[in-house]
Amino acid sequence: MVDLQKHFPITRSLADQLSRRPAKVIHAVDGVSLTVGPGETLGLIGESGSGKTTLGWMLARLHEPTSGSIVFDGVDVTHLRSTSLRTWRRNVQIVFQDPVGSLDPRLRVWQIVGEPIRAQNMADRWLAVNGPRLARRAHRLALRQERERLTREFRAAMNPKAADRARLRREYRAQADAREKLPPEEQRRLENDYQAALQRADQLAAPLAPERDRLQTEYRAAMKRGIGPAPVVPKRPKPPVLHREAVRKKVQEVLPTVGLPVDCLDQYPHEFSGGGRQRLSLARALSVSPRLIVLDEPTSALDVAVQAQILNRLVELQRSRGLAYVLITHNVAAVRFVADRVAVMYLGRIVEHGPVRELLERPVHPYTKALLAAVPVPDPSRRHTRYRIGGDIPSLVDLPPGCRFAPRCPFVIDRCKVEDPPLLPMAGTDRLVACHRADEVADIRPESLLASDTPSPGEAPAVPPTSAA
Repeated sequence: MVDLQKHFPITRSLADQLSRRPAKVIHAVDGVSLTVGPGETLGLIGESGSGKTTLGWMLARLHEPTSGSIVFDGVDVTHLRSTSLRTWRRNVQIVFQDPVGSLDPRLRVWQIVGEPIRAQNMADRWLAVNGPRLARRAHRLALRQERERLTREFRAAMNPKAADRARLRREYRAQADAREKLPPEEQRRLENDYQAALQRADQLAAPLAPERDRLQTEYRAAMKRGIGPAPVVPKRPKPPVLHREAVRKKVQEVLPTVGLPVDCLDQYPHEFSGGGRQRLSLARALSVSPRLIVLDEPTSALDVAVQAQILNRLVELQRSRGLAYVLITHNVAAVRFVADRVAVMYLGRIVEHGPVRELLERPVHPYTKALLAAVPVPDPSRRHTRYRIGGDIPSLVDLPPGCRFAPRCPFVIDRCKVEDPPLLPMAGTDRLVACHRADEVADIRPESLLASDTPSPGEAPAVPPTSAA
C-alpha cells in the first residue's frame, strides 16, 4: 500500500448547490503506506472511527481508493476490473467483523464455504477461453499509448513554443479553483507570473533543418519499433465445471482446518455458536487458498475461551500454509500474541509503526501511550484512576491544521498546532513515529497518563509539565 487515501463525499444540500459551495468529504484514510511480507502478521490498532476497517476493505478491493496504489507481488492491482479482479481476489480474502451479518442465513454451510470456490472456477473457465484474446488486446492498448506518447514528444520537440504554451495553459486552468481562495494581491501576482511565462515561451526557437531531420528519423524508427511483438499466450486447458458433489467434497476438506466437523455441511449459520460462525467465516476465506487474509475484529464478539481457540487456530494455519495476516482489532493482547508488527491509526493516518513487542512495551507517540494506558489491568489500586487525555476529537470533514492529535495531546506545543508531523524513523530503532516531540516524550510511561484523584465537574484534565518530557 503506497499513499492510500479514501475520501467519502458528502451529499450537498440544495442551498450548498445554489450557493456553489465546494463539496466536502470525509477523510476516512489519508495517506497510509504499509507493507506486509509473506507469512507475516501486521496488527492495526486504534479507536473506533480511525479508519482501520476502511483500510482493510481497500486492501481487499472492496473499496475503491481515492488515490494511492496497492501493489501485490510487484504488480499494481489498484485498477483491476471485471474478471481480472475476480481472479486476483483468490490472493486476498477477508474475515468480516460481524459473522452474523456476513453469512447468508438462507444458505447451508457447503453453499457458504463453496461460493468462492465456484466463483473462482467460473473465472478460470472464462480465462482459459479468453486469456489469449485479453493478452492481445492489452498489447494493442499498450502499443497505442506508446505511439501517442512518442507523437506528443515529437510535436513538442518540433514546435517547442506551442508545446510550452499549451503546458502553461493546462497548469493555469488546473489551479483555477485554488486561486479563487487566495487574496486579490496573490491572484494578481500569479497572473503576472503566468503572463511572464507565456512571454518566455514565445521566445523559444524552432529547431534548425538538420535537427528537424534527425528528430523525424528517430521518430519514424521509434514508431516502427513500437513495444515489440505481441506476446504468445499458450491456451490453457479449460477446467471442468464444479457441480454440487465436487463443491461439497472440497468444502469437506476445508472444514477440519478450522476445527469444524465434516458432518455440518447441511446446517445453517443460526445453528452455530458465535465461535462456530467465526470459524465458518474463516473457512470461507481459506477455501480458495489465499496468500493474505484481512481479519477485521475476528474475536470481538467471542468470550475469552473461544477467542483463544480462534487465535491459536490462526497461528497454526499461518505456520502450516505460510499465510500473511492483517489483523484489525482493539484487543492489544491479541495483537501481542499474533502480530509481528503493529501500526497505530488515528483519524485516518498512521501515527506509530514498528515491531510489536518493542512498540507495546515502549510506546513513543502520545496517542499510543493513551491507548495502552486505557487497557484494563487486574489491579485493585487502579480502580479509581481516571484518564488524563481530554479534549474533543476533530471532525474528519474539517480537519484542523497541524497534528490531528494536538487537541487532545497532553504534551502539545505551539508547533504541533500548525505543522503536521511526518512519519519518520527514530534513530537506533526500527520504528516510525509521527510526532514533533518523539525524542522528548519517548521515556514517559503510559501509566503517567492516569491520575488517581477525582476531578471536580468541569475541571480540565491534568497535563504533565513540558519539563517532564
